[in-house]
Amino acid sequence: MSGANKHKFILEHIDVPSKTPELFSLLPCKKAVLVLTLIFTFQNDNVYADNNKELEINIKAAYLYNFLHFVDWPKNINQPESNICVYGVEERHRTAFNSMASLGKKDSKISIKLFEADAGPRGLSSCQIIFITDNAKHKSNAILDYLKHNQSLTVGESDGFINRGGMINFILVQGKVRFEINHDVVKAAGLKISSKVLRIAEKVISDEDV
Repeated sequence: MSGANKHKFILEHIDVPSKTPELFSLLPCKKAVLVLTLIFTFQNDNVYADNNKELEINIKAAYLYNFLHFVDWPKNINQPESNICVYGVEERHRTAFNSMASLGKKDSKISIKLFEADAGPRGLSSCQIIFITDNAKHKSNAILDYLKHNQSLTVGESDGFINRGGMINFILVQGKVRFEINHDVVKAAGLKISSKVLRIAEKVISDEDV
């Protein structure tokens, strides 16, 4: 099966909400197959992320990679690398996130920066995407406050994250990874998130219709 046909096959057979495939179908085939395979795996009715922490982390890493392609940063931010920073990293995160560095984004490469939960927030200001893991949720308020004038996409995985100023939060719905978005916070930071992402979010906080 050719790469293009394999891509089409995966898109046609994954059991996801009807609009989810378009988010991944726009990615270059070579880069999308791994991501789509992960999504296919976790959407299988016999595989639930809440019973497999490694699978859950891989799924979230795949989503973060895709967010890079569907969020526009202000034009004044011109970086040779696309930076994804993981704050509150544990050993199980390293393989999932370091594997993304070989994928790249358009004409730039992806730089993965890993921060322990006891690290200070100063190194986060240069990150395009900042993922605050559940391991560091006790520091999320302080980190969000530190970044309140920064133009980084903040992503969490803890209850109430988007109500405290975070932009995207991963949640489990019937054992499967979904996400919710505070669109007002995204816009206030000068970021533009694709309507394709907004449409497949489980919940969107916005002062206007999506």
